[in-house]
Amino acid sequence: MPFSINSFPSLVSTGNTVESSEDSDTYIPPPTRDQNIERSRNNFKLLCIIVFAGLSLWIIFVSVFDPFKTKGDVSVPKFHRRMPP
Repeated sequence: MPFSINSFPSLVSTGNTVESSEDSDTYIPPPTRDQNIERSRNNFKLLCIIVFAGLSLWIIFVSVFDPFKTKGDVSVPKFHRRMPP
């Protein structure tokens, strides 16, 4: 028996729900305008969460490890001789 996707009916998906279908010629309509808007909003929310989490992790990383050596001024020597009067 040759391999086909219909051998595994749980892998055939229609839209957002997983159904078992025997024929692979079923028409799947394109998503409606409301579904596209909802998907866009969900993607935007996910993008905002990822950006917020990334910025938070970057702030924590910079405050803990100080990769740019901003704590303490390195341009001014710590011990310098006073000029004689």
